[in-house]
Amino acid sequence: LLKPGDKLRLQVDGFHHVTHELEIDSVGEQIVGPNEARRFVGRDLSDALAVDGPVVLVQASLPSSSFEMDGQRYGFASGMFGKAEAVVRNEVIALAFVPSLKAWVERAWQVAAPNAPSQQPRQVSHVR
Repeated sequence: LLKPGDKLRLQVDGFHHVTHELEIDSVGEQIVGPNEARRFVGRDLSDALAVDGPVVLVQASLPSSSFEMDGQRYGFASGMFGKAEAVVRNEVIALAFVPSLKAWVERAWQVAAPNAPSQQPRQVSHVR
């Protein structure tokens, strides 16, 4: 679902009015549990990382070493926390559970509006 080159939106805690667009560098090949995720971030940050269930580790690059908010420049620092969001699937949830319905809806959409772009809602995954 996620792959290198996909985009993440990041909001750093305490700076919620600024959204940073990051590019995914790598996506873990397997789902890992909370303990493995904590080992990945290291001993210094593991206590502050709230992971309740399985996760896929994703690495992304910051667009620069600093950002601006309200005319002030702030630097990113190791240990800053925030929320990242990535689009992981672009389809209506009912269609994901009933694959045969997906083909029928796509044909109906093409007949109703043959030149219109898809208007399906986006599902977003939250990462903290």
